[in-house]
Amino acid sequence: GVVSDSVSNQYAPLSNKNIDLSKCLIINAQSLLKKMHSLRILSSQLRPLLIFVTEDIPDPVLSISSYSLTRKDRNGSRGGGVVIFVAESLEVIKIDFPAIEEEVFDAVWCNIRFSNGSFILTGCVYRPPSCSADETLSLINHLRHVCSRKHDIIMIGGDFNFPGIDWLNFRYTAQYDAF
Repeated sequence: GVVSDSVSNQYAPLSNKNIDLSKCLIINAQSLLKKMHSLRILSSQLRPLLIFVTEDIPDPVLSISSYSLTRKDRNGSRGGGVVIFVAESLEVIKIDFPAIEEEVFDAVWCNIRFSNGSFILTGCVYRPPSCSADETLSLINHLRHVCSRKHDIIMIGGDFNFPGIDWLNFRYTAQYDAF
C-alpha cells in the first residue's frame, strides 16, 4: 500500500521544505523476482521517493532505474529479507545495527539526506508471523533503541505481521499492548 497523506501533514516543517513523505510504496513481495517487471512499471509511473520491500527477497542483485538499493538478506533460511529502494536524487547512508544479526526479524536502516539538507532515518522491518512473545519483545527493544537516537524524523515501513492492528486508524486488540 501507499503511505497515507497524514504522514506528510504530521510533519509540516519538512513539507514546507518540499519533502513529500507520502510518496512511498510498501510492498510485501513474496517471490519478488517474478514481480520485478511490475514493480519497475509501478515505480516509473508513481515515482515514489522510497520503496520498502519485505519477504522472500531473491539473491540476485535487484535494480530499478533511478533508484539506489539498501538491503538485508535473511541468513540461511527462506523468506524474510528487506530492501529499501531510494530515489537516486537522494543521498543514502546505510546504518548497521550488528545486534540484530541473530534476531528472527529482519531490518535495514539508512539515513536519507534530502536536497534541502534535511535527514530522515528510514528503516524497513520484516517480522515473521511465527515470532514468539520474547522475539516480539526483542523487536520492540530494537525499535526503542533506534528511536532513541537523535533524528528529526524516523520513518519505518515493512511488514510486522500483526493482523489485529489497524495501522490507518491506530487501533489494536489487547494482545498488542506491548507493541
